[in-house]
Amino acid sequence: MLKRVVSRLRSRLLVPLAGLAWLMATPQIASADPTPAAPPERPAARLVGCSTYAPVCAHAVAGTTPSAEALHATLTSAESMLEFLRRSGLPTFAPNDRAGGGPELDVYLDANEKGGHAVVEPRSAVGAHDVASAFVVAEPHVDGCRLASNVARATAAAVLLQLSPGAHASTIALGASQLAALAAPCPTVEFAAVDAFQRAPEGGLTRSDPRQFHGGALWLEHLDATYGRPFTSRLFTDLVALTSQRTAADALDLAAEPDLYDVLRRVFSALGTSLDEALSSFAVARAFVGSRSDGAHIADTERFGDLGRVRFDWRADLAGLPRRLQTRPLEPTGASYLWLETVGATEKEGLVVSIECEATYAFRWALVTVDAEGKELGRHIGGRFGEDTTQLTLANLAGVAAVLVVGTSLGHDDRERAFDPEDRVSGEAVCEVSLHRS
Repeated sequence: MLKRVVSRLRSRLLVPLAGLAWLMATPQIASADPTPAAPPERPAARLVGCSTYAPVCAHAVAGTTPSAEALHATLTSAESMLEFLRRSGLPTFAPNDRAGGGPELDVYLDANEKGGHAVVEPRSAVGAHDVASAFVVAEPHVDGCRLASNVARATAAAVLLQLSPGAHASTIALGASQLAALAAPCPTVEFAAVDAFQRAPEGGLTRSDPRQFHGGALWLEHLDATYGRPFTSRLFTDLVALTSQRTAADALDLAAEPDLYDVLRRVFSALGTSLDEALSSFAVARAFVGSRSDGAHIADTERFGDLGRVRFDWRADLAGLPRRLQTRPLEPTGASYLWLETVGATEKEGLVVSIECEATYAFRWALVTVDAEGKELGRHIGGRFGEDTTQLTLANLAGVAAVLVVGTSLGHDDRERAFDPEDRVSGEAVCEVSLHRS
C-alpha cells in the first residue's frame, strides 16, 4: 500500500532530506534560473488585529476597511486551520522573522482580492532543504462561510509552501483546497468548484486559480481512499514534503524539481503500479461522483448531487452503431467520457472500440460496464506508450445497461521527458473513437 511506503519515510519528511536522494532520479540541487521571477512585495497595510490563541495577525491593505465581523472571521478561520493541522499531526505554520511585523502568519485583507491565496517569499536560509516564509492575502467581504473557507485555504497553502517553497501552484491549490474542505467546510464554495471541475474534465489537474477552491481536490480524496486514510490529507501532505529540495546557493529562484508527479511516479513504481494507472483509475472514479455515485468509488460525494456529475462528450446507443466520434482537445491528466446505452443487449452481442489519437501523445483507455442501477460491473484497460491506436473489445453485453468509454491523457509520448506541470508546451491532443457492434 502507498501509505506504507510513505509512512516509512515520514520520520524523514520534516528534517534534512539528504537521505531521500535514492527516491528521486532528478537532482536535488537546481542551478540558477536565467530569468528568475521578481521577489514578491508585501502590500502596504496597517495592523488591525492579532489572535490571542495562535500566531496570526490581520492587516488591512491601503483603501480597505474590514468590518469587525470580517476581522473576527479572518482570525478565527486561520486559528481553526492551524489547530486542525496540529490535532491531525500535520505540519503547522513555522514562525519566521521575515518582513511584515514579526514571526506570526500575516493575513492581508484586500478589497481588490477575489478569494484568497498565499504568497511565498524568497528562501530565508540555504541548508539541508529550502526554508521560506509566506503570507496570506484574502478578500475581506463576508458572505456566509466563503470568507472562512478562503482564509482557511490560504492558510493551508502558506503551510504547504513552507514544506516545499518551489512547489507548482496547482499542487498547492489542490492540497490547500482539500485541507480547507476538512477544516472549514463551505458547501457554497466547494459545490461550485466541483461543478466547474466536472464540467470541464478535459482540463488537466494543473489547471487552477490559486485564489479559488480547486475542484480537483477530488483527486486527493481518491488517493486517500485508495492508498491512504480518508478524510485526513495526511498522505498528500507527506508527498508534498517529499518534493522539498535544496536550491543551489547562487540560484536566484527556488528549485521546482522534483515535483509532486515525480514523487508519485517513483512511489507508484515501488508499489508495482504506475502514475498512469492511478490517473486512469481516478478518471473512471470521476464518472461516479454526485448523483451518479454508486458508493464504490470516491467516498462521500453523493452530497454534490447533480453538480458532481462529470460531463460526457457524447451519448450513443447500441442500435445506432457504427459511429465515429471525436474527443475535445485534452490537456495532460484531463479525461474524455462517452456513454453508450446497451440496455437489452444479448449474450451474442458485443462491442469493438477502436481509438486513434494524435501521434506523440499517450493515452490510457477504459471500457467500464455499468448495470441498470448505475453500478460498475467491471472494466477493460488499454493504451500504451509508443502506440497511437488502441482497440478494446467486449464479447458479451448481456446484463450490461451501458458502457462508459473513458480516455485519460498522459501527456507527450516521450519517456525521456516525463509529464511536468512546469512544462509550458500545451500538450493538448484529440482522439477519434470508433464504435462497432460485434
